[in-house]
Amino acid sequence: MAKKITYLLGAGASANTIPVVAYFPERLLEVRKYLESVLPTASHEIKPAFTIPQDLVGTTNAIILEFNWLISEAENYYTIDTLAKKYYLTKKLSDLKRLKKCLMTYFTLEQYIFIENAKSEKYNFKKTKIEKRYGSFIASIARIKKQTYTDSMHSTINSDEINIELNNYIKILSWNYDLQFELNLQRLYLEKTIHFVQSIFQIFPNKDTYNETNNLRMDLSRFAMVKLNGNAIWNEKEMYQPLVYTRTIFDSHTAVDQNETLAKYFLSEYAKHQSFDEQLKCFNFAWENDKYFKDKYYGHNVNLERAEKIASETEILVVIGYSFPIFNREIDNMLFQKMTNLEKVYIQDKYPERIKSTIVNAFKVLQDTKESKKTKATNDLNGNITTTTEISYVPKVEILLEQYTDQFVIPYELNQ
Repeated sequence: MAKKITYLLGAGASANTIPVVAYFPERLLEVRKYLESVLPTASHEIKPAFTIPQDLVGTTNAIILEFNWLISEAENYYTIDTLAKKYYLTKKLSDLKRLKKCLMTYFTLEQYIFIENAKSEKYNFKKTKIEKRYGSFIASIARIKKQTYTDSMHSTINSDEINIELNNYIKILSWNYDLQFELNLQRLYLEKTIHFVQSIFQIFPNKDTYNETNNLRMDLSRFAMVKLNGNAIWNEKEMYQPLVYTRTIFDSHTAVDQNETLAKYFLSEYAKHQSFDEQLKCFNFAWENDKYFKDKYYGHNVNLERAEKIASETEILVVIGYSFPIFNREIDNMLFQKMTNLEKVYIQDKYPERIKSTIVNAFKVLQDTKESKKTKATNDLNGNITTTTEISYVPKVEILLEQYTDQFVIPYELNQ
């Protein structure tokens, strides 16, 4: 029988589209320069093939100012997430909300418009339009199967609308708040809205869970994905129903549209969001779990319960592009404590030994040992056979390392 496999994803899993921590500040500067280059006042040296109309200049300058603020604030911090944790611990709610708004704007722009990166030996980031490794991974765990699904709000969806299902033994826990998994599903397989994709494939949180209180509403007999930090997702502004989430900006234009069309639409949508408060309720760091910060959707804590439930059933863990930073350690420890059925861990990273050292020292389940017996037979001078048993203690959980990062690891246990 196939094992229950959980993927634990970090920033490295989206590294070809969203830069990892080391390259994030420089990439943010590049995106800011791109916005400056489309202004009518841009110099000819950096001016692209188009210029935005005058009515979008104010909006563009507003975004540039926000990016300048984030770049300045983050200068003395190793990661943006560390800065966010500082705001959280010092109860600076307005700064935390402003940071989230900047991140949501950046992540939307980065995934919506193709902005080529600079060529530099020190800057090891080569931008692609979409993280293709997700597409290959989905192809590996998908199969054609027509059946009637029930989404997380128990509404039946016509089976003719869905032509694939994902392996029922696979679950994903992701620290990433990007949309690379959903965008690959949307563009390569379904051509449905992001909200539809999230709902039908049990990608949490989603539009159906933003107001739930204490019902897990997750079918563990099917594929599921929990995004621990929620979604840095930009919903299109609904003029008459502001709290109804139907479409995102990624559903309005196809990938073949030119940057000029996309840039103008992005800026006009940003201008409609006078307040991002409702949008930000869906984007929360996993460690925001106390009563001081109330601007979260009601299902935030339920999201962590889902993650714990997945962890409790995990037999094989696959860690991809995640370094287990100290500011996530409380949540990671909570998850590993639930992994009482864990048998094996695959670590896929450019430096997997470093990750192994971190997790073995941090999590007790990986320190536990089991008895290993080895029988040895020897012959004495008279030809008599004597058997002895050697007892040693080996790690209870086997850890395998993988440095090849061109494709996501697929454990052989998946096909057993």
